[in-house]
Amino acid sequence: MSKKTIKNKRIYIGPCEIAGYYLNLTKGFKELGFNVDYITYNNHHFNYEKDINLPFLIKIARVFNKFKNNNRNTFTRLLIALPGEFFSFIWAVTAIFKYDVFIFGFGQSLLRYNLDLYILKALKKTVISNLAHGSEARPAYLNGAIQNKHHNIFPALKKILKMTKVSKYLVSRHEKLSTYIIGAPFSSSHFSSKKFINFFMLGIPSLETNLKDFRTDLNVKKLKQSVRILHSPSHPSAKGTLYIKKAILNLQKKGHEIEFILVNGVSNLEVIEEIKKCDFIVDQIFSDTPLSGFAAEAAFYAKPAVVGGYGFEYLKSFIIPEMFPPSKICHPDKIEVAIESLIVDKNNRYFLGNAAHNFVLTKWNSIEVAKRYIRIIEDDIPEKWWLDPKEVIYIEGMGQSLKITKENLKNIINAYGISALQLSHNPKLEEAFLKFSNS
Repeated sequence: MSKKTIKNKRIYIGPCEIAGYYLNLTKGFKELGFNVDYITYNNHHFNYEKDINLPFLIKIARVFNKFKNNNRNTFTRLLIALPGEFFSFIWAVTAIFKYDVFIFGFGQSLLRYNLDLYILKALKKTVISNLAHGSEARPAYLNGAIQNKHHNIFPALKKILKMTKVSKYLVSRHEKLSTYIIGAPFSSSHFSSKKFINFFMLGIPSLETNLKDFRTDLNVKKLKQSVRILHSPSHPSAKGTLYIKKAILNLQKKGHEIEFILVNGVSNLEVIEEIKKCDFIVDQIFSDTPLSGFAAEAAFYAKPAVVGGYGFEYLKSFIIPEMFPPSKICHPDKIEVAIESLIVDKNNRYFLGNAAHNFVLTKWNSIEVAKRYIRIIEDDIPEKWWLDPKEVIYIEGMGQSLKITKENLKNIINAYGISALQLSHNPKLEEAFLKFSNS
C-alpha cells in the first residue's frame, strides 16, 4: 500500500453491475466517507443505475454500446462496437493512473481480456476481483445458465468445453494478477488453486431501511384468504420456472387459494413494487446459494424466500452460523412441499420473513459490507474469511438437474476423457466427478 491513508485513496467500482451489488456497495463506501466512483460501461436492463454521474467518454461509449446491443446483425454490431470500445479504452487508460483501489466483478476489469490487470499489478495497485457471482467461474458443464433462457436447450458439447476452458483461464488469470480474490464455495472453487476470501463472510450489500417499517407483526391477522406468491426469474430455464409453475398448479388443485405473480424482464423498481405486495417469493429450484440478490431484496421487505438446491446442508460447513442467510431451503424435488409449508403456516412465514429482514439489515446492509471490503483493502483479513478451494467437493452445479449434470459429464468424459473437465489441479475433485458420472 502507498503512504496515502485509506480515507484518501481513490476507489473505483465497476465496470459491470450484477443485481445491484456494486451500486449498493458504492453507496456503503460513500456513507462511510470514502472517495469512490461507480462507473459501468453499459446501461443495465433492470435500470439499477439511474441518477449516476458518468464521465463524458463513458457517456459516449454507452451510446454506441446501446446501439450495438439492440442490433442483431453481426457485421453492424462489430462496426458499432469499435467507437464504443475506443472511448472506453481512452477512459480506462486514465482510470488506471487515477485510482488507487479497483473493485471488479464477474471476471471483468477495465480492458478486454483483463489486459489492464498486468499494468495494475506492475503499478502495485490494489485489485479486488469478485468471482463469486457464478457463471464467470463455474464450469460450463455445471452451469444451467448457459441453456436457452426460455427453452431447456444447451449448447453443443464442443462449445461447452470451450466455455469451460475460458472460465478456467479467467480464474487463473485473476489469481495471478489480482491482489485479492473473492469466491463462493460452490461456484468459484472448481478452477481455483489458491485460497480466496469467502463471499459469504462479506455478504450482499443491500440498501438500508428502517426495521420498523417492514417487519411483520405476528399478531396481525389478514382478512384475505389467498396467498400472493411472487416469482421473478432473470433466466426462467435456469431458475426452474416450469417446475415452479407446475408446483403452484398442483397446490391450487389441492384447494389452496394462491395468487401467483410471475414477472420477467421488467425494471428493478417494478420488481420491488411486486415484492411489497406479495406474501413470499419463490426464488429458484436449482440454486447453490440460499439467498440470491432477488431473495435479499425480498428479505428487506420481510418477505421470505423459498429456494431449492442440492447442497445446502453441505454449504453450511463453509459458512459460520451467524452468516448463513435465512430462507426456506429445500431439495429441488421438495419445492412443492416447501411452498405449501409457507402457505399453510402463516406464523412460520412471518417468522422467517422477519429473520431474513433482520439478517440483511444487520449483516448485509451496504455499510456493513463496505466495512468488510475496507478490511480487505487494509489487508486486515480475519483467518476465518479465507477458504481453501481444495476443501470443497461439490459436483451438483447450478441451474440444472442432477440428471443433466450426469449426462454432461458422461458425454464429455466418453468423448474427450477426464482431462476435458479441466480439474487436473485438484485430483480429489476430479475423482469425485469421475465416480459420479459412473454411478
